[in-house]
Amino acid sequence: MAVLTADATILFKGMAPDIKSYLVADNVKIFKGSIVCRDTAGYANIGADTAAFVALGIAIEAADNTVPGHTAGGIRIRVGSGGHVLMPSTGLAQTNVGAPVNVADSGSVTLTGTNAVHVGRITEFVSATAAWVFFATPGMSQGA
Repeated sequence: MAVLTADATILFKGMAPDIKSYLVADNVKIFKGSIVCRDTAGYANIGADTAAFVALGIAIEAADNTVPGHTAGGIRIRVGSGGHVLMPSTGLAQTNVGAPVNVADSGSVTLTGTNAVHVGRITEFVSATAAWVFFATPGMSQGA
């Protein structure tokens, strides 16, 4: 839907997000504004609807672990969660307020998703293609 190919502006609403630092997977470039997931090896990776991925939040900064000498965990990325983020999607309606959403790709969320990589809940309808989403802090309640 909206795979990020460059840094994106992040619009947070309400309380400041909870920011944590994670080790980045090898040979991965994560753009600012990207959804970030923990992969099966435990490293931060580009958000994707991938089996066994766990959503961590939104990249507060970019992280490029593709430079010469890159290794798994060779750099860190700061990721925000526990806040409301304006996110693109498709097929949204006012009736989706309160609905859980999953990772569609690095730059958008979906009401469905093959692997159900849960990120949070819709807290405010904006349009058929955008909503405010509460990104739950990993391991915490998925509510708003």
